[in-house]
Amino acid sequence: MNYTQLVTRFWRLDDECHFSAAATRLYLMLLDHFSRVGFDRSITWTNGMAMEHLAISLNAYIAARDMLVTRGLLNIAEEAGRGKRSHRTVYTLPSHTVQPVEEQSQEQPAQQETDPGPAPVEIDPETAVMDFDRCAEYLLSPAGEEFRREITAEYGIEAFPKAFENFRYKISVYGIIDSVRTVRKFKRMFITEYCRPRNGLR
Repeated sequence: MNYTQLVTRFWRLDDECHFSAAATRLYLMLLDHFSRVGFDRSITWTNGMAMEHLAISLNAYIAARDMLVTRGLLNIAEEAGRGKRSHRTVYTLPSHTVQPVEEQSQEQPAQQETDPGPAPVEIDPETAVMDFDRCAEYLLSPAGEEFRREITAEYGIEAFPKAFENFRYKISVYGIIDSVRTVRKFKRMFITEYCRPRNGLR
């Protein structure tokens, strides 16, 4: 699976039985790291590092970690340290969610010779499942230029990195940040929850 498929699978499981805020943040943060180092690699975090990144207590971190393991989203191996904060957790993704690179390179030529199959489906970034920060990153890229131009003309906003940061803080306070899962939802909420109130509109 790729990043988008893993996140989609996570939200489907969340619909069945809601993950805690800490478990959600832990999983999305780990996926971000896996996307950089490779989904077939491992990631090692000390308890202290995880607590600092997530801004939660040790007990809350362990509960979040165990919730993800129980639901089959992560595999872990623990390594003892000199103190509770130095204990390490080695994270890997379950093997059924990751297709090795070697396996892909061997299979693709065979598929091209016999049956190329259907053309790959292009993912629409407006509706693809992403977390808040990835939505913001997309809208700060050249792809979001038209949206930024429209918002500047309508609401006079120009410093978008700062505006998105303020928007993130505002909806975090109200506990609705987890509802931002697509660029389309990000745009709609940015206008209704940040732009319009900022200009004294309802």
